[in-house]
Amino acid sequence: MIKYLLIISFTLGLLNLFAQKGKYTPVLTIKQPYHSYNATEFQDTKKAFQKVNGLKISDSQKYLIISYAQNPTHIAVYLVGTWERVGVYKVMGNGVEINNSYFADNDKVLYIKYDRFSTKYKMIEFKTGYIKKVNCSKTPKGCIYEEITQETKEVMTNNRKYQIEASKLDPSDVIVSVKK
Repeated sequence: MIKYLLIISFTLGLLNLFAQKGKYTPVLTIKQPYHSYNATEFQDTKKAFQKVNGLKISDSQKYLIISYAQNPTHIAVYLVGTWERVGVYKVMGNGVEINNSYFADNDKVLYIKYDRFSTKYKMIEFKTGYIKKVNCSKTPKGCIYEEITQETKEVMTNNRKYQIEASKLDPSDVIVSVKK
């Protein structure tokens, strides 16, 4: 009897989760790109199951950025629409502020703000995968002192075609939903 109540409760919870989407239908789950679980080997669970820290879509609506964990932070970049992975980059430092990071040079370069409460940036070139530290005064926007905010875990494209969010069931997954 308890078994059936649990199944019914779980099913109703899932239905409620999808009903909240309203006009959007989940079409894709983006898994952690650098994780492959091997049940026969001992794994560091801190590295194996890193949750999504933040999401951001480039101003041009071309790229989706996903940040995972911290120190190091893994940054995964995907093409919006095709969901093809552009690259995965490891950024050393005490956390990354995706909300205060931005693209430049026609979306060929990503400036990642890292080390909380600082003005430090790392520049990532997509074509080469090259990562280097950049003084904030040398970035296209200069040294902007922005308020620290909670990282965004749900984003939507400007045309409202795609809704992208960190999964509530598995915090290491990202769910892409499309407008009905």
